[in-house]
Amino acid sequence: MIIQQLISAALEKAGGRRIRDARVGIEYACVLLEDGSCGLAYTFRDERDCGAVLDSAPGLAGQRAEELICWAADANRYKAALGLAAINAVLNSDGKCEREEGNIIDALSPAESEVFGIVGEFQPVLRKIAPMTKNVHVFELNPARDSGFLAPDDMPLYLPKCDYVLITASAIINHTIDGVLALCGGESVRKVYLMGPSAPLCPEVLGKHNVTVIAGCEAVKPELLMEIISLCGGTKHMKPAVKQVIVKTKSLEE
Repeated sequence: MIIQQLISAALEKAGGRRIRDARVGIEYACVLLEDGSCGLAYTFRDERDCGAVLDSAPGLAGQRAEELICWAADANRYKAALGLAAINAVLNSDGKCEREEGNIIDALSPAESEVFGIVGEFQPVLRKIAPMTKNVHVFELNPARDSGFLAPDDMPLYLPKCDYVLITASAIINHTIDGVLALCGGESVRKVYLMGPSAPLCPEVLGKHNVTVIAGCEAVKPELLMEIISLCGGTKHMKPAVKQVIVKTKSLEE
């Protein structure tokens, strides 16, 4: 599983670092390490089972990062979010990973005839590409009847025929990422974007699974970010505390 590979990559680079603080808000979880490295991950509002996390909460500060990283594979969505946030605190602070600053939405420019697939409703992307192409397929876990969105069961029919596929990185947290990326390996799919604050900047793992571009973020003001998460801030509230970055994987270069 991809999550196990991400866990292994983070464990190799954790270097004995310890947790300074961890927060869970309405939309995001955040983990801050003692060296100032900080990572984010999305929390699912409608899948909350917080008992196990709350039982562990008093002892998180001071724990080795390795212990929290392994939570990313847990079925409890709070624990999985905190685990991925710990992974991102380690991997997204790795200076050896080449990246460029920027918002990937600005680079999206499908032709009118090209087909764009979006896994997870992402309104900023929809607003950008809607005037460019009418061939857009949006997949949601529980699509509203009049939304025009498709259900996950429709992915095998549509995703392999898309020119571009954008996947919200929250698919890592609910452990659906393997099945989605497996459908993106056909000749028709030109680029696969993994996007969002939850995205691990780990091209050595994700590049092996059809991801060509990772669009994530770095925490530039960790203490401010922790405060925003604690006050239930969302993506737009985090802008002063993060920097959007883009990583191209080896699969894009080949």
